[in-house]
Amino acid sequence: MLGYEMDWLTMGNLAGFQIGMFQTFDVSRSLALQPEVYLAVRGGESTGEFEFDQIVSRTEIRYLEFPVLLAYRVPLQRRLRPSLFLGPYGAVKLSAARQTVIRGREERIELENVNAVDYGVVVGGAVEHEMLSGQLVLDVRCSLGLKNAMRMPAGYIRLYDDEDKIRNFAFSVMVGYRF
Repeated sequence: MLGYEMDWLTMGNLAGFQIGMFQTFDVSRSLALQPEVYLAVRGGESTGEFEFDQIVSRTEIRYLEFPVLLAYRVPLQRRLRPSLFLGPYGAVKLSAARQTVIRGREERIELENVNAVDYGVVVGGAVEHEMLSGQLVLDVRCSLGLKNAMRMPAGYIRLYDDEDKIRNFAFSVMVGYRF
């Protein structure tokens, strides 16, 4: 997924973390604008056999992500309040590295060909539960990058007729507290 020089490996999912904060501004009774800022980890993991060696590779990219969401709050007079949201995000790369283990030997390199900026769209939903003086929030979302996350490294010999479309995709489940 995030390493042109590793075409023969199939990248799998990477379980990462996302931490941050948000603020909600009511536009109307059922609509709100919600700017957010998150530290997010994206990337992938793979395990493969190559010339009789088992190779384990993990690519990890850290971003500072800035979603701006329009939220529709379902008008219910209950302690549980569901909402749906949609909006764009922009992200700035903080770091990008790949860790590879071959024959028990570990190598970590910084990836220079990961683009410094990413952008895309976020879609999801949340449920808020009244708790003490705020709300406990359960948020489920998908983030889809619309920009190619990598550029072709210098000296790369293309082995396949691909279109260089390597985009970030994340499925997130977050728990938070709104004061």
